[in-house]
Amino acid sequence: MSAENRRQTPKFEVLAFLPFFGPPPIYRSENVAHYEGMRDQLIGCFRPKDFFELKLVMEMIDDAWQIKRYSWHKALAVERWAQKSLEFQAKRRNLQQSRQDSQIEREAEATVQQPSDIGAVVRLEEKFEDTIAEVDHAVTWTAQEIAHNAALERSMPFQEGLDKMIANATVRFYKAYEAFEHYRQVFGPQLREKAAAIIEAADYESQDFQEFMDDPPSPSIAAQARNNNAGQRHKRIEARR
Repeated sequence: MSAENRRQTPKFEVLAFLPFFGPPPIYRSENVAHYEGMRDQLIGCFRPKDFFELKLVMEMIDDAWQIKRYSWHKALAVERWAQKSLEFQAKRRNLQQSRQDSQIEREAEATVQQPSDIGAVVRLEEKFEDTIAEVDHAVTWTAQEIAHNAALERSMPFQEGLDKMIANATVRFYKAYEAFEHYRQVFGPQLREKAAAIIEAADYESQDFQEFMDDPPSPSIAAQARNNNAGQRHKRIEARR
């Protein structure tokens, strides 16, 4: 067979087969562009040569996305509990501040009615200003640190569950990677070599092949008649029963 007429193995087009894997497995709160960016980058790294390699790469992509998702939800769980703790502390702090303000007002009124000690008024004012500064410092630093620490403690069972899911996804990722490497190094070349050998051995210039392509054989009439006769006999047997 001449080189001009020899059939070549078609180049594998990844984009043509991506729709076979369905829509991206993401939540509504997740960004589809981020998933597609990770997918395109990993496909570019592995450069699958056939559909089976692409299947393994897509499995790795989904596992990598799940690892990212679970890691993000670990942080989100702590933030969620911390937000609840800070809201509760803010309400309690406002209540305490309201009670303290009422006490200061009562002491101020009593001092004004009986101004026996001007120094007591000055000390009362300084105490009020120091209290505001202490509350602001607690809100800015200490309260947030304590809230995150308490939130981590409360969410620990959830964190442990996410760690197991991350570990499982990681195991699946590396198993798919090992299968990809084994297929590319061993089975893939063997299959492609055999396919190329079959194509190479086919004589597309022979007269028999050309006649077959020009006038492909029609189904056998005798075979159809035999099938029809067999069906009729079966119906007669069933009718007798």
